[in-house]
Amino acid sequence: MKQPAPYEIQSQILLAMHEHNADLAARLDAGDIEYDQFLRSTFPANAFGVISRGIKRSLEKHNEA
Repeated sequence: MKQPAPYEIQSQILLAMHEHNADLAARLDAGDIEYDQFLRSTFPANAFGVISRGIKRSLEKHNEA
C-alpha cells in the first residue's frame, strides 16, 4: 500500500484547517455565529509552525531507527 509523504499529510492538514477557518468566517459574515464563537472555533495562527515541528520531529525519529 502506498503511503503519502509526511509533507503531503501536512499540506492536507493545513488545507483542512484553512477550509475550516474560511467556513467559520463565512458563517460569521452571514450572522450565523457570534465573534466569540468564531474565535473559540478557529485554529490558532501559529498552528502551521506547531504542525511543521511535529512533522520534522516524526521524520527525525523515523530516520534514527
